[in-house]
Amino acid sequence: MKERIFVLVGLFFLTILMVASFVGLPWNPAAETVSNERVAESLFQDFAFSTIVIALLLAVAMVGGIFLARREEP
Repeated sequence: MKERIFVLVGLFFLTILMVASFVGLPWNPAAETVSNERVAESLFQDFAFSTIVIALLLAVAMVGGIFLARREEP
């Protein structure tokens, strides 16, 4: 029961963080069309550090998932 409360509190804070990151963003429906090249350029030049951090985090999560899946139950 105590673990479930921690999970719910964590999900609540994650939701608040996500909402806070989207509030105030300029959503322009009449914006120009963006090509794949422009998205890749922005991702790897403007947000290079964030991309690397996310890639490392996903790699650690995959290794952790494999470790948990292979662990033997007594």
